[in-house]
Amino acid sequence: MRMRLINKGGWWKGTEKEWYALPTEEREALALKATGCLYAFPSWPSWKPVKCVHIRCQIQRGEKQLIDLTEGILAGERDQGYLRFLEENEYQKIRTVMLKAAEETGIYDPWKIPGGWQVFLMSAINE
Repeated sequence: MRMRLINKGGWWKGTEKEWYALPTEEREALALKATGCLYAFPSWPSWKPVKCVHIRCQIQRGEKQLIDLTEGILAGERDQGYLRFLEENEYQKIRTVMLKAAEETGIYDPWKIPGGWQVFLMSAINE
């Protein structure tokens, strides 16, 4: 069944097993080129580009800028994650520090900024 769907999608000519054997980065590059989504399955049709809302996909398609990744992750943490217990003024301090760090380092994923986001969290709270 899946092979029929993959063949119908048209952009991946191999088997499902071959697809999953590829490194993640290569699968993402192939999927983005064919469909406009980094996370598209090989069964998704290439003639109807995906207009997904993944921030990373929107950045790759030129719809958003890299700093939007930082903003999105911080907003998610504020709404549902570690930052949800902070007062608004504390959150704004952290946001300012993290956005500055992202611009300075060129690393826009707060989880990957050198020193860890915990360092920035503490520096913002203790400011």
